[in-house]
Order: sequence, then structure tokens, then C-alpha cells
Amino acid sequence: MKTALLDDKILFSHSYQVTKEHTDDLQHVNNIVYLQWIQDISEQHWITTAPLEMRNSFIWMVLQHKIDFKH
Repeated sequence: MKTALLDDKILFSHSYQVTKEHTDDLQHVNNIVYLQWIQDISEQHWITTAPLEMRNSFIWMVLQHKIDFKH
């Protein structure tokens, strides 16, 4: 995980290793796995970038997920 300051915005990234357990019958990462990764990286972003005082006073939450499926 890493963070960087760019134009007053804090960027955050994390890489995941895709394993067979993450894939569906088409050998693509399963949508549920993607959502779990989004949840996990969002929490890690909060823990990594928010000051302790802020983390002790507030909690982050997802307000919206939008997924467009290709047919």
C-alpha cells in the first residue's frame, strides 16, 4: 500500500494477487470478490490517511456502489 500527495489530493493504491479462488467459471475475477476488495481497500485507505483523532471521532461508510454489467 502506498499514498502520495498530488494537487492536495491523497492518492492510495494497493495490489491484489488474483488466485483461482477469486475467479468464476469464465476465469474472470468474480464480482463479489471485486466488491470485497473495494470494501477492504476503502478501509485501508481510511486507516492509512486519516489522522488518529479523526478515526476516533468519525467512521467512514459507503454511500453508493454503481456497477455496470456487460451483457
